[in-house]
Amino acid sequence: MVNDDAKNFLGINNSYTLGARLLFVAAQRSHVNVFGLVEATLGISYMGTPPNETQLTSIGLGGGMGVEYFFWELPNLGLTAELRVGVSIQQAESMSAMIAGFAPSPLIGIHYYF
Repeated sequence: MVNDDAKNFLGINNSYTLGARLLFVAAQRSHVNVFGLVEATLGISYMGTPPNETQLTSIGLGGGMGVEYFFWELPNLGLTAELRVGVSIQQAESMSAMIAGFAPSPLIGIHYYF
């Protein structure tokens, strides 16, 4: 999430992103799962002020690997660590060029399964 000061500095008024992830188990042990993931995003941002507002669209694709550890005493509680790599392509309606970016991103999380 981008805070308001960063939005004002960047000139972003509104930003919307839709994403999907597919997880698949690569290896499964009694209390440890190793998984792979594939993800895709589609985003739209509006920059500037009307009537000079510019629409920026972006498409992202990524993938990665992760490990999830389950405790013996709490089998529904999992600690997750992921390493993802993604590519994002952005294009503004007023520009003919496309901007491509490459971003590795680690993620650590806690999941509780009901």
